This record gives sequence, C-alpha cells and structure tokens, in this order.
Amino acid sequence: MISSKTSVRSRRNAGIAALVGLTALTLTACASGTRTAGGDVAGNSAATSPVAAASSAVDLSGVTLHFGDTSDNHVKLVFDGSGESKDLPYKVEWSQFQTGPALIAAETGGSVDLGKISETPLVFAQGAKSPVKAVWAAKPIDPKTSSLGILVKADSPIKTLADLNAKKVAYAPGTVLEYLLANALASVNLTPADVTAVNIQPGVDLLATGDADAIITGTSALSTALLGGQDRLLASGADFTPGYYYLVAPDSALKNPAVSAAIDDFDHRLAKAEQWYNANVDDAAKLVEKENLLTPDVAKDLITRAPVAYGPIDDGIIAAQQKESDFFATSGALTAKLDAHDAFDQRFGS
Repeated sequence: MISSKTSVRSRRNAGIAALVGLTALTLTACASGTRTAGGDVAGNSAATSPVAAASSAVDLSGVTLHFGDTSDNHVKLVFDGSGESKDLPYKVEWSQFQTGPALIAAETGGSVDLGKISETPLVFAQGAKSPVKAVWAAKPIDPKTSSLGILVKADSPIKTLADLNAKKVAYAPGTVLEYLLANALASVNLTPADVTAVNIQPGVDLLATGDADAIITGTSALSTALLGGQDRLLASGADFTPGYYYLVAPDSALKNPAVSAAIDDFDHRLAKAEQWYNANVDDAAKLVEKENLLTPDVAKDLITRAPVAYGPIDDGIIAAQQKESDFFATSGALTAKLDAHDAFDQRFGS
C-alpha cells in the first residue's frame, strides 16, 4: 500500500478549493440557477427545467421522499453535515443498499423514490427493462482524478498495463470495475481473455495472499491500500471510466407531480451539500471517519482523491453511458444493444 505524503495532499487540497468554486459557479449559473432562502430553484433552472417550473405550485408538506443511500451513507452524511437537511418542505426517509442492483429492485418494488448508484447498474437496469431512470448526475470536478484504480504490490514486477498479460486480476464482473479493466487492457492491445479473472473476496487482501497479481478497487478500499504503503497504483480509473454517479428514480415517482417536485428540490440541495463536503475537508472527514470507522488520513484522502459535483444530465453523460452500454452488449452481458437516451429523464435541468 503506497503512502501519500502530506505535501502531496496539501497541493491536492489547494487545487480542489479552486476547482470546487469554479464548478459550483458553473453548475449554478448554467444548470440549476440560484436557490432562494425557501429552497425554491430560480434563475435558469426555472426556465429550462419543466419540473422546476411547475414546482412552485406544488404543496410538498405531505410528501415523504424515500431515499436509498449507498452503504457508506454518503448522501445523508453530506445533507446533515452541510445543513441542507434542515427545514425541508417535505420529509425524507433514509435506507441503505450495499449494491446498485439491490437499490434498483427496491425502486421497482415501490419502496424507494430516489437513490444513488454508479454508472454500470443503470446499464443492466435498462437491459432488464426496469422502470427506473437517472435524473441527476455527479461528475469528477477534475476529470484526471478517479476514486477507482488498478493496484499491485509495491514490489510487484508489474510496471505497466502490458505486464498484466497472463496475470491474475481480481475484480467484480458486471460492474464498472470490469469496464475499467477492459478499457485499460484495450489501451495496450489486450483483452479480458488475456488475463485470468479472480473474483473479489470482501475482507480478503488478495494481493497479500498471492491469489491475485493485480486488483481493481475503489473508494475507501483504494485510499486505505495506497496509504498503507504495501501497494501501489498501476493505473488510475480516470483514463478508463467517466466516474459518474447517478440519482435514479422509478417511473412511478417520476409520474407523481408532488414526488417529482420533491426530487427536483432534493437534487439541487444535494449539489450544494456536496460543494460543502468538498470545501470543508476537515469537518467532513470527521463525519466520514465516524460513519465508516476509517482512520483520519484515509477519511481525508477519500474526500480529496476525486471530488465530484452534481448537476443535470447532459449530452456528454448520455454519450458516455452509451459507450459503456455498447461495451456490455458487445461482451455478451446484454442480449441487445440499448439506446442510452431511454435511461434518463432530463426534465430536471438542461
């Protein structure tokens, strides 16, 4: 696991502060407009978002928005830490899901109105004709950063991606990790057939046991590995995946005017909450450390490694989703090619 020096982290944090401010201005001016004290969206969003335009006429006092959070409770954490959860015009009930497919199943069953997933589960949800759509997205503020990566032992003879040929690589099939691997191998004229796939085993360090020569992982696991000093980063996911996260909602919620209005309000509040999270690393790290039982250095690295900003679905997001969808269709994981446009509801911004 490679250790991250304080000087490197300090330079990264300084850059993040500037990037967060620039992205916040861009999102606010170009996508979501400005927010009034009462939480309503005004400005460009009112003109460009059909949901926002109609929201002012909707009474949200009787709405309970059921939100499906990730296993690290990230969305609730930033909502509470930033203060965005105060004085909501509707109620929010929170639940946690270990995987994107589990969240999709809950939305399909009607128990969740909105939830957060990474990009790949949306591909398979669309392939399975699940009645859900992505309504809002998080992008890395700096596209050169990623919370995903390919790790090898610090003393491994593997120095380049080409060295993965005929090696044992651990990853979770059918996830963004498989997509990352395929794109990384393609960059050196290899395919997944040129490596031996090893299934990820939660709680097991496959590099330490020798059961894998390389492992594809992300988020806190990546930060923990790199700060430990025994592993090193062979390749960042930034070159091979877009690194998006989506807020997805079932069609039943999207057809309900009051719930849709609450979703629109929640989306914009989350954008502000994530800005707070990125700009207040020390305060946010204390919350992350407590919530996920991480060490202080891992919590800070997790926040600063690849900060994201939320905003509306745009053509670039749909194009990236189409590319990923096409990959899984070509690989045989999907039975037919999909039109990525059908996986999104763009009424929440333009």
